[in-house]
Amino acid sequence: MTELRQKFERHLTLHRLSPKTNSAYMNAVKSLTAYHRQSPDKLTNEQIQDYLHYIIANRKLAWSSCNVQFSGIKRFYKNVLNRKADLFIPPRPREKKIFMALSREEVDLILNACQNLKHYTLLLTVYSAGLRVKG
Repeated sequence: MTELRQKFERHLTLHRLSPKTNSAYMNAVKSLTAYHRQSPDKLTNEQIQDYLHYIIANRKLAWSSCNVQFSGIKRFYKNVLNRKADLFIPPRPREKKIFMALSREEVDLILNACQNLKHYTLLLTVYSAGLRVKG
């Protein structure tokens, strides 16, 4: 095991990250070095950014997987090599949700399904007040 690997492993253990996070971060640096076939302390910021571009564009990893790789690499350079790595990945894409309004018939079906007067009154009050579940 190399000295850099031992230092990074020690750092992750001391910061009490979960074993799965430790493993993912270690694999991120391992994959980076395998991609460039060079020791991580010899890589430039541009080479690291090229690797991040590769995992996004070519390997088409999900955003969360790219973020784990990015976080592991950034932590390695900042805390083990004491080097500021100017790295970037695009922010998580936002999902566009379309609001689905109920038709009058659907509202009537829901309200008329209530057997209990109290439940009917509560549903009618919530609906007429315009309260909606945000999700």
